[in-house]
Amino acid sequence: MAGLEGFEFFEIVIEKSCSRQRLPDKFGKMLAGREPHKVKLQEAGSGCRRLWDVLVVFDGEGHMYLGPGWEQFARAHELQLGHFLVFRYNNDAMFTVKMFDNTMCRMYYQHDDDASNGSSSGDDEEQSGQEEEQSGDDEEQSGEEEE
Repeated sequence: MAGLEGFEFFEIVIEKSCSRQRLPDKFGKMLAGREPHKVKLQEAGSGCRRLWDVLVVFDGEGHMYLGPGWEQFARAHELQLGHFLVFRYNNDAMFTVKMFDNTMCRMYYQHDDDASNGSSSGDDEEQSGQEEEQSGDDEEQSGEEEE
């Protein structure tokens, strides 16, 4: 399966139920009898170390799907009908996934385990709150001056 490293494909979320996601038949054929029973998914470019274990299932027609475990990944990433996903097969049974919303804009996520990455989003919110308080004080002062 080393020949598949770096293989990319895209999928559009088309099923109302996020319990499974179909993989391209061409990808399944390229595996030629070496289909994994379980894969790991990782959000692309997140710096997030979290890996999602997902079982691979097949229907009666031989189509390959991401099955149990996919629903948890889809919920955690708020995937909806019409979202566009780009899968990159990194090595044996490992996918990196880029997600795009209905406007075709890349979706980025803030994860709890990103807090250790030096993220200052909490500081930004605190600073923003302080600025709002100051602008409220300014309005009060200007109101007092008018009287």
